[in-house]
Amino acid sequence: PGRKRAAHRALAAVHGRRDGPSAAERRAFHLAAATSGTDEDVAAQLAASAHHAAERNNHVTALALLERAARLTPTGPARTQLLLEAAVTAQTAGAVAAATPLIDMALVETDDPALITAARHLQCRVQMWSGQPTEARDELLHLADLSGTEHSAQAAAMRSQAALLSLTVGDQQLGLAAAGQAAAYTADRSPAERMPLALVHALA
Repeated sequence: PGRKRAAHRALAAVHGRRDGPSAAERRAFHLAAATSGTDEDVAAQLAASAHHAAERNNHVTALALLERAARLTPTGPARTQLLLEAAVTAQTAGAVAAATPLIDMALVETDDPALITAARHLQCRVQMWSGQPTEARDELLHLADLSGTEHSAQAAAMRSQAALLSLTVGDQQLGLAAAGQAAAYTADRSPAERMPLALVHALA
């Protein structure tokens, strides 16, 4: 194992002397393979490379980099955030099934109410794309109720998503009610924030 890590360090050094985004990503992968245990500095480099990959719409590579970054980060809020970011990236990459274990890990590792709500909200989005629209809709409405007025923008987004799911499964009455509540939540927000909710309300 020590010789393998040394080889990966050598390869990381080689890619560090090359130009281009793929070289940076390969360097990050080799740095991760050369690391035993946790290393927040290497994790930060992996996350930075993941963001550059995502900017080029290379979401599969971004997902792999974020997963490795999470593994190299000690348990805590930063690791939970990386796990959730990886789960979102999994959806974007079309690897919806890969998002579920990442969300499960995040939920096990955190007791932060805001992160738990974010993880459960993301779970609903996975359910939406995994053939469970009714379950996702019911959970979104439950989470919106828990969010209350303290997180009105987040609650409004959840209700708007629940409204779309209700319309999809043919429950127009509930869809209209949820869309109306979402639109009312953001009556005092900017036009950019109101627009998506107003469109769903109009559709309902």
